[in-house]
Amino acid sequence: MKKLLVVLAVCGLVASCSGGSGSLGGGSGSANSSAGSSGSGSSAGSFGLFKRKNNEPVTVAQKKIQDFGNLIPVVTDVRVERIKSGAIIHATGKASRVGYYDVKLLAPNGMTPDKNGVVTLEFRAKQPGFWTTASTKRAREINVGRYISRYKLDRLRKIVVIGAQNVVTVGR
Repeated sequence: MKKLLVVLAVCGLVASCSGGSGSLGGGSGSANSSAGSSGSGSSAGSFGLFKRKNNEPVTVAQKKIQDFGNLIPVVTDVRVERIKSGAIIHATGKASRVGYYDVKLLAPNGMTPDKNGVVTLEFRAKQPGFWTTASTKRAREINVGRYISRYKLDRLRKIVVIGAQNVVTVGR
C-alpha cells in the first residue's frame, strides 16, 4: 500500500511539472491540457518547491552563455607554441569543482586582431548540471588549445585570455 501511494505521489509531481499538460507524456491536444494550464490540475507544484517555466524571451547574452558555457573562474597559464603553419594557443584554468565540459577558447571578434594587434579570447566551459565535489587542484585543472594561422599570428602583438576573475596577457 505504501509503495502504491509513493508511486502515485511521484506521478502527480511529474504531471504537475510537465508544463501544464494533463498527461504524463506531455502530448498536446489531450482533453486535460486546458485543465492543467488553468490551475485545476494536480496541486503538487503549488507548494513552491519547483519553479514554474517562464516564457520570457532569452536575450542574446543569455543565449551565448547557454550555447558556449560560462567563463572559467581563474585562468592560470597561457602559452603560445609555434608550429610550421602558425601557432597553438594553450590555456590552463582552475574550476571551482570537477565536471566542467565542452571547453573552448572563443574569440568574440572572430580571431581578427584589433587596430593595436590584440586578439581577445574568452575561456569558456559548461558547468555540470549536477552536484560534484571540489576534489583536488589537479582534478579541477582545465586545459584547452586553439590554432591560429601564421597570417594572423604575424599581425598580432598580444593575446588576451579572459576568465571570470582574471585576465592573462601574452605578448611579443
